[in-house]
Amino acid sequence: MATRIKNLCILVLIVGIILVAADVLAYALPQRFISAFKPFRTAVLICTFLILVIFGIIDPIWGYFASRAKRKHLDKVKIGQKFRIKFKNNDKLYRADVKVFANNAKKKLLKFEVKGKVYECNYDDVIKIHSLGVIRIKRILKFILFFVLVLSVLIGYENQVEYKPIIYLYPEENTEVKVELGYPENTTYTYPKYDKPWQVMAEPNGNLTDLKTGRYYYALYWEGMNTVSSDNPNEGFVVKGENTINFLEEKLDQLGLTEREANEFIIYWLPKLEGSPYNFIRFQTLAEQNENMPLVIEPTPDTLIRVMMEYDNLDDPIEIKEQILPPKPERDGFTVVEWGGTKIDL
Repeated sequence: MATRIKNLCILVLIVGIILVAADVLAYALPQRFISAFKPFRTAVLICTFLILVIFGIIDPIWGYFASRAKRKHLDKVKIGQKFRIKFKNNDKLYRADVKVFANNAKKKLLKFEVKGKVYECNYDDVIKIHSLGVIRIKRILKFILFFVLVLSVLIGYENQVEYKPIIYLYPEENTEVKVELGYPENTTYTYPKYDKPWQVMAEPNGNLTDLKTGRYYYALYWEGMNTVSSDNPNEGFVVKGENTINFLEEKLDQLGLTEREANEFIIYWLPKLEGSPYNFIRFQTLAEQNENMPLVIEPTPDTLIRVMMEYDNLDDPIEIKEQILPPKPERDGFTVVEWGGTKIDL
């Protein structure tokens, strides 16, 4: 009984280590690296399941019958062979890794050494016996199991991702603008491709021309890990799915988006929100967004509007303090606008 409790505690510890390791790696490794393993997730999970079945069900059964068969043929044990053996000696039970140096088949006696001490054991006193070679192979397989479990948790780990943050630039006159992302290593997708800070010719109507390629854009796009949002927010809004459009039109206007910008925001997020009975919605503060992904823009904008929506789909409404949004910003001078969103788990 004590051994079973010990094994259960070890199992719980291993699971804890796996989860911690996956959590650490999920944030330590570039998101692109993790995403590269996504196509193999099903295969890895199947392998994990099969290995768990092997070690959780097949191995104990196989071990029992293998030990039983070995006990019936102890007379064939050769001198020099190494085993893990559980045996009885002077009414005490022992478990040890041993090396056989004598086997008297007629008297049914085994002699083996354990840590420099010699034991003589009757065949009938051997309770379990397994080859150390097999045990070593099983140890290797268990290490592989641990690695596969970490990998399967890791590639199944869904970091909170900021989806479709796009950046609009509205200078007062045609202006060369450089836009630098504070943590480019946290991005998963960018367009135009972000190798170095974006450099564009921006027009007052928002049109952008890439100074390197000459290609036209209406906005700059990036997507990446969201590292600052809270899974336990203490304020926000609970909105019926059917009321999504009215809610977003009202709140996005208050946050400073134009009707065109709000139109693009709603077109993207409506399919993720309207089909849910209810949604929790919260808008990150400017300080949170600047911490998560600072923007370094030259020349410095006179007005910076950043809208980042956090949401979670709900089956039933929840009680939460209503978020108080800041006053509607006035667009003055060179204006930069960014909007995006991220799903959280309440």
